[in-house]
Amino acid sequence: MSNIQNPGSGGGAGTDDQTAAEVPFTPAGTVAATDVQAAIVELDGDIQGHISDATDAHDASAISVDSTTLVGTGTDVQAVLEELDNAIAAATGTPGGSNTQVQFNDSSAFGGDPGLVYNKTNDTLIITGTAYNEITKDALTIHNTVYSASVADGLHLGQYDDGGVFLSSGNYLTYFLLDAGGESFLQGGLEVNSGRFINSLIVNNAASVNNGKLALFDMSVTETDLSITDATYNTLVQTVYGAGGAASKSTLNNFTSSIVVQGVGDANTEYGGILNAMRVDIGTGYTQTIGPAGRAWLGDWAVHGPIAVQPDSLNGLTEVINNHYNGNPADSPSGGMWIVTEKGKGVGIDATHAAANTYPVQVGLGITGRSNNGSPGVGFTTGIQVGGSGSPWDETASIVGTGIHIRDYTTHGIKIDNASGSPTASIETDGNIIVGGLTASRPVIADSGKKLTVGTYSGNTTEMATVTGTKTTSQQLAFDASGNVIASGTAIGGGSGDWVSSLVSAEIALTTTATATISRQHLISGTSANYTVTLPAVSGNTGKFIGLRISTAATKLFTIDGNASETIDGALTRIMWAGESALLYCDGSNWFKVAGKSISMIGSMHLSANQTGVTTATMTKVLIDTTDTDNTGLMANTGSNRIDIQRAGIYDVFGIVAFDLSSDPSARNITQIRKNDAQIAFSEGAAVANTYPTTPSLSRIIWAVGDNVSLAGYQIKGTNASFVGGALSDGAAQLSVSEIPVW
Repeated sequence: MSNIQNPGSGGGAGTDDQTAAEVPFTPAGTVAATDVQAAIVELDGDIQGHISDATDAHDASAISVDSTTLVGTGTDVQAVLEELDNAIAAATGTPGGSNTQVQFNDSSAFGGDPGLVYNKTNDTLIITGTAYNEITKDALTIHNTVYSASVADGLHLGQYDDGGVFLSSGNYLTYFLLDAGGESFLQGGLEVNSGRFINSLIVNNAASVNNGKLALFDMSVTETDLSITDATYNTLVQTVYGAGGAASKSTLNNFTSSIVVQGVGDANTEYGGILNAMRVDIGTGYTQTIGPAGRAWLGDWAVHGPIAVQPDSLNGLTEVINNHYNGNPADSPSGGMWIVTEKGKGVGIDATHAAANTYPVQVGLGITGRSNNGSPGVGFTTGIQVGGSGSPWDETASIVGTGIHIRDYTTHGIKIDNASGSPTASIETDGNIIVGGLTASRPVIADSGKKLTVGTYSGNTTEMATVTGTKTTSQQLAFDASGNVIASGTAIGGGSGDWVSSLVSAEIALTTTATATISRQHLISGTSANYTVTLPAVSGNTGKFIGLRISTAATKLFTIDGNASETIDGALTRIMWAGESALLYCDGSNWFKVAGKSISMIGSMHLSANQTGVTTATMTKVLIDTTDTDNTGLMANTGSNRIDIQRAGIYDVFGIVAFDLSSDPSARNITQIRKNDAQIAFSEGAAVANTYPTTPSLSRIIWAVGDNVSLAGYQIKGTNASFVGGALSDGAAQLSVSEIPVW
């Protein structure tokens, strides 16, 4: 019976040998006793008073009892007593666990655990330990009777000021309401310790209601009066990554915004990753009409790189924009970034701002600053880069239609000042160019006639003498249809008709395969691999020049190749090497060398020691193995005992073989020069016994790239002989090749 209380801590509580008088009883019905013994006595008296004239007056089961005032269900004395006995037996079990531990059914016995404790002093239910620290929607159900039966709030906490909801080890609540009640501040409303906070809000099949706005996260904060040390953040996210040292590889983003548009039913639908607006409601038309108005900025970004450690990447803002439609958008041109100032324009504007006057913004896009690595140091190596490569997305080249388009300016299209702020050059609104502080009434660049006319100007009237030999105020420079400069009056250069003058532009440095630039000088270098430099097409370049100069430090060969079938002095290609140069002239059909320097390629080798076992009457290759001369470093091939031709042309070839005949004469001794291991020239002689005859051979031969030159000898003394080796001064066999420059 539920009115039988659990035993207390005194009088033998918790043991099975208690008397009925020691067991508490909660008064019920007509029984006023507070222990079981007294309750039985009262019941016994009631029973005696109600005994009828039954046949067996002592049969308890025959005596009826009104159970409507009892907690049991028995309707006779016997049943009521049995229920009392069972309740007493059940109420005298031993509590489980230790003091303050909440009791629970542990396999039909009382159980307790240190993970579930109740503190009656401060009315606190404490759940601790690794196995009991998770409260999920299935483990904890909270009904709030203040609201409807559907339970508007999963968890409603009121009037707290620190840690209203504290979630640790990565747990989270799907629904929560944090209510500060009468408190003036709300601190630590949601705190996640040592875990992850994920899937904090998921909205499926989202839809607006009554044209209302749909916001996954909507917060409104109104501040009225902040102290001078206050800082207010609508949203503040601070992350410390790799605290205490290096962390494992990962990707960290404080904010990640992603939108996928899978269908649009109206052309006026708009979607954007970030919408940011700020409006300062101070001044005419608002409550505060005078200053101060404070400082306003829409975004303030800062990146501080690692100190004295090279970063893999260091960038402020990077944007990738791709146009996947072959054309322009319908409303306005596409663009990576637009900076606009226009009355009445912009999100978040109200009627008062829309009607107010606007005035010039001083700087549309400012790039300023410097480093302290110098006195002072350069802040940005390149202020603005258009085209090229270098962004974090690893593109290697760019093609830009118009690099910079400037229009609608009222003062300077471009203005260049020196470090002290004095102007050095500018393009004015009327097209005038101001250079070095001089103000020219002209030059004006006009499309008609493509003329750059230099007329009267104020300032130092001798400045132009460094541009033209003899200057007059009517001197004119004009560009013809091919872009050539034509001067009226004295010709530009060192003297009349002289096209040899100082370079206007620096040499173009080439270090790998490239196409040469018309009318420019090139410095070609390389030590890792041969490569080709292609000349531009001759079409449209009649009368123009290209200069080529090979670095003296180069160790490779460089092929100059005419475009398509266009030739260079009759050849499709020309090979150049260290120290050579060429000035090429275009006649509109082909290229011709008009100046430059060619250096002969020379290679020579000899036999370092006697070569024995030369069979009689057999042509035998001389195994020359020592380099004497190789000015290219590419001709002497000691591994194959030969000299390799690196450039086509005419070469003088000299070879000599000395024979050690000992005691036998040889009626026929031959020195043979070979081209690709086949005879191309030879000389012959005879010798007597005990001599060292030599038969030199000298020939002028045309060679192609890839040909090789070798040396062979022949004797018929009847027995084996030797080729003489050693030092050149000792008459060792030798071979030399020397180019005769013809280009």
